[in-house]
Amino acid sequence: MQPIYLEYYSQFPAHNTVMVDGASSYTEMLSYHAFDVLGEYPKSEQKKGFYKDITYSDVYFLEPETQSDQSRLVSIVKTGETAGYYVDVFRSKKQRKGDKFHDYYYHNLGQSMRVMDADGNPLKLTESEEMAFAGGHLYALDYMWDKKSVKLEDDYQTEWKIDMPEGEDDVFMNLWMKGTVGREVFSIKSPPNKAFRGNHGIPYKVDKEPYLTFAARQHGAAWEKPFVSVYEPFTSAEGKSIEKISGFEDENGNTEFVGLNILHKSGREDFVFSSANHQKANYKAMSSDATYTLFGNEENGDWVVFIGNGKEVSAKGHTIITSEMGNVVLESKQGELLLNNEVPITITYKNSKKKFDAGTLRKIEIE
Repeated sequence: MQPIYLEYYSQFPAHNTVMVDGASSYTEMLSYHAFDVLGEYPKSEQKKGFYKDITYSDVYFLEPETQSDQSRLVSIVKTGETAGYYVDVFRSKKQRKGDKFHDYYYHNLGQSMRVMDADGNPLKLTESEEMAFAGGHLYALDYMWDKKSVKLEDDYQTEWKIDMPEGEDDVFMNLWMKGTVGREVFSIKSPPNKAFRGNHGIPYKVDKEPYLTFAARQHGAAWEKPFVSVYEPFTSAEGKSIEKISGFEDENGNTEFVGLNILHKSGREDFVFSSANHQKANYKAMSSDATYTLFGNEENGDWVVFIGNGKEVSAKGHTIITSEMGNVVLESKQGELLLNNEVPITITYKNSKKKFDAGTLRKIEIE
């Protein structure tokens, strides 16, 4: 096997993951180290009877080289026929403390990549030798080049562009990330993507050109200051469907909580709650005791409350209490209520209180 496969392609920096202290590694990333699935929706291989516009998975991984706890929540949210986004909340911390830094890597297809502030202005990155084997870090880093970085605390974004031939729509991926104290961002060129076979209509040689890479470094632990990302793919013809993204804090002060407010050009507004410690979080008229909650509000008055591994959630005048930790979706569409609950629940609305056994997606009445 060629050295580049052992020293780079099989190592953490070649993948979309988080590396700890520049040292995360295990035997050529073979799968002796499985992750634990803590939550998922829908259930694996479930074909019907669920709410199709939101999916999620919540997994835990013990990174063996540095003995680090890593948890990753990923959700796909569909907001229209061709519109939607991905939420990614990646937490990482060493069990024995003494964290130097955690690096979040993301690679995407495209001939160009721009790193910008939240308003779309280019960030001023300067050449950096921070990510290198010479710093006592993984040798894989020396296969990467043209490394530039900037330190910042504000929100930022990165955009990849596949520049298609004249007459065809260009394809983009926009990555928005929540800023925080101790954050540094990098633009990097990585060795080509050798896993990509054939061009599939892509107008450049993917297996020959640099793989454009973005990295976010959190100095210190990345558990209470996790990597919080929203990914939105779009084309030049349709443009972005998201207008603005901002973060918010738990009004109760939970430091292991992440909140996102996502405004769409359609008038839709989403609120995302993510908690690592199952403490009840409050924001405005919403409260959640769940690993993941999404409150989606359409301009026409339709709404959805999606609960991933939750115990108690309140919004839109409805309070949902589960008999045990579980997934629940309550949707109001054109005046009708739809419910999918994987565990028995009680819903309270105004003066009405009603119990519902676990069931697939169906119409319900409370009053």
